[in-house]
Amino acid sequence: LPQTRVTFWDHVSELFASSFADTIGAWCEKNNLLFTGHLMWEPTLHTQVIGVGEAMRSYRSFGLPGIDMLGNGYEYMTAKQAQSASHQFGRVGVLSEMYGVTSWSFDFRGHKLQGDWQAALGITTRVHHLSLLSLLGEAKRDYPASFNVHVPWYKEYPYVEDHYARLNTVLTRGKARVRVGVIHPIESMWLNWGPTGLSQEAQDRLDAQFKNVTEWLLFGNVDFDFICESLLPRLCEKGDNPLPVGSVAYEAVIIPGSDTIRSSTLERLEAFCLSGGTLIFMGDVPAYVDGAPSNRAKALAEAQGKMIPFERLDLMKAVEP
Repeated sequence: LPQTRVTFWDHVSELFASSFADTIGAWCEKNNLLFTGHLMWEPTLHTQVIGVGEAMRSYRSFGLPGIDMLGNGYEYMTAKQAQSASHQFGRVGVLSEMYGVTSWSFDFRGHKLQGDWQAALGITTRVHHLSLLSLLGEAKRDYPASFNVHVPWYKEYPYVEDHYARLNTVLTRGKARVRVGVIHPIESMWLNWGPTGLSQEAQDRLDAQFKNVTEWLLFGNVDFDFICESLLPRLCEKGDNPLPVGSVAYEAVIIPGSDTIRSSTLERLEAFCLSGGTLIFMGDVPAYVDGAPSNRAKALAEAQGKMIPFERLDLMKAVEP
């Protein structure tokens, strides 16, 4: 049953977050340290379920939320999830473990391009992967390069790093003003979790929508935060306009083609709409609430929401104000 799936994955995700992140985070806070690092398999809804159940839930205990960016990849969703939590919990920035598996031939231009897009998405603490003590044996092939004396350019590397030291000093001196929130659709992936042959199409649809809404907003120059439903009751006691979520308040909220939504989320969004907030439903309106069939989201969409097709131009028009 869909409700059983949602309940199971919610339980598993909470057990992981409370046992791992909360335990270490509480110890770090007690000892005046910032708990940081990164989770396993952050980039897609599908990989998150396999790795940790839900990535954003664990960020509640990170003094400095972090990500891992292997190779010369571009994982906008990964960075946005951590940045969103950092905004909402009022953290000092976001950490990224970067440049691992970029090979011995990765040049300064690549370092700059990787550094720039991550800086644009809130990365303010750079952790270089890795600095080897020796290249003996298999170490030479262990996810190079090495940020150490083994590379001919190590004395020139301040050309790259001094730039980011100055940039990140500036980026950590202000407070982001983000007007748009996007309800994170991880729980819809839980709802559709099942045998590959029976659920793959729904899972692929959700991951494609997750990627599209992220890139459409970012490349349309619309900044936004993901709103994690499991964290929302803790960060937002009651709905209002703008919608207060921890240290941030959103003037518009987007529900991106989700299949299920929490009753606690709907309660706050109903109050948000009554206060004049802009609520945008992209594509299908959630037909489930807390994993059970319900018309509650449909009623809100028809009465006070703005329903648009799951298309880039429709989204950009809806958020333009």
